[in-house]
Amino acid sequence: MPITTKCQDCGQPLRVPDELIGTKVKCPGCGSTFLAVAATSLPDQAIRPAPEAPEVPAESTTNAIRETAAPPAGTPGESTPGESREPLPRPQLDDFDQEEDEDDETMEERLYERRAEHRKTERLERARRIIRPPAIGMMVVAGSFFLVALGGIGVSVFMAVNIGGMGGGAPIGAGFGTNDIAIGVYLVGAVIELVLGGLTLYGALKMRKLQAWGLAMTVSILAIIASFGACCMVSFLGIVQVGIALPFGIWATIALNDADVKASFT
Repeated sequence: MPITTKCQDCGQPLRVPDELIGTKVKCPGCGSTFLAVAATSLPDQAIRPAPEAPEVPAESTTNAIRETAAPPAGTPGESTPGESREPLPRPQLDDFDQEEDEDDETMEERLYERRAEHRKTERLERARRIIRPPAIGMMVVAGSFFLVALGGIGVSVFMAVNIGGMGGGAPIGAGFGTNDIAIGVYLVGAVIELVLGGLTLYGALKMRKLQAWGLAMTVSILAIIASFGACCMVSFLGIVQVGIALPFGIWATIALNDADVKASFT
């Protein structure tokens, strides 16, 4: 149903369709464009119909919408035709950043060295705790060797003085008796015990200082072997040597095979 309105410029009353109310229309009298609103109490003869709005093709409307929705040139994230996308250059580190990186690497190296030194110190302390008791025990074993050697020398002297010395006892060969052979055996045994005692003492001292692992292992094994040899001597000194040399020799051998002890030897 047509609605009556009035031109805002010339005041000419106009009649427009109700669907154009609230939109801009063109006055046929003065040619100006104004917003169509409903007017009241206007004479019917003075009212002129307003021209209908021209129909816009649907294709033109679609193109206008596309043009409006299209982003303007240069919008971030969009590239214009023919524009090549090249990767941004990596930022160059300045001298200050390079110095910081070098300082970090140096600090990490120092920290690693300190940790390695700390582990080495702990391993060395543990090796010393493990090796000290058997090393002292091997010194006692060396003392037992010296004691047995002195005993052998004493027995030889006693036999030579109190039993007649050379030529005593039953004769064997050209003037040698059984006592001569016994004195010779005791003297040879005493010399062997003295050599073993000196070697064991030297090896025990090196063992306590974590030096000469091979020598320390050798004297430990010799102590075990010598203890079995002393079993053949039915005497007080032989029994004492077995009770000392055998346990300390086994203890030293086990301690020397420990990984930390082995690694700590120089």
